[in-house]
Amino acid sequence: MTEKWIDRFLARSSSRLFVRIDQEFLSGSFNVYGLKSKVDNFNLAYELVRKGTITSAPGKDYDIEQIEKSAELLYGLLHVRYLLTKPGMQLMLAKYVKDDFPQCPRVYCKGIRCLPFGISEEPGEHTVRMYCPCCNDVYNVTDSDLKKVDGAFFGLSWVHMFLSKFPQVVPKDPVRVYVPRIFGFRICHPDDVLDEEESESESS
Repeated sequence: MTEKWIDRFLARSSSRLFVRIDQEFLSGSFNVYGLKSKVDNFNLAYELVRKGTITSAPGKDYDIEQIEKSAELLYGLLHVRYLLTKPGMQLMLAKYVKDDFPQCPRVYCKGIRCLPFGISEEPGEHTVRMYCPCCNDVYNVTDSDLKKVDGAFFGLSWVHMFLSKFPQVVPKDPVRVYVPRIFGFRICHPDDVLDEEESESESS
């Protein structure tokens, strides 16, 4: 049996942040609305993503490498929409529970897993970042494969919806904040002094 395109795509190391989009979602015409203008060779790319192979253009001369790239873009644009659905969020929760995502680099977050996050909705602008549900910070990825992943394939919205739906992901204990010290004395930044002076002047 010939391996389908989606299986090959998800088997890559760089695709391990993605979930598998179900066929019902892939086949929904509403779900691909507005994407035709964003993806070159849309019809062939859509057929490749949905059916796993191209059968509608036998004998035609087309650049399969270019079709593959278009299919990757199309899958990513569908993926960001799929993450906002109940099945999509359930699959991301399963990946989160299995520790499929990178850990937060902060010591006080105690190895909690981050969530893939996009700082732009437009493809090609920024690569994927990682959002920590413990300290609420956003980090660059360090994995060389994941550095290639477009952040627009995850987007800005899904993380907040995910945390609202699954609040158990957020630690209940307050986050400890690292305070730099030398010989036991807190290192004071000039801005801290200005803030204290301003607060004192306001209270007087």
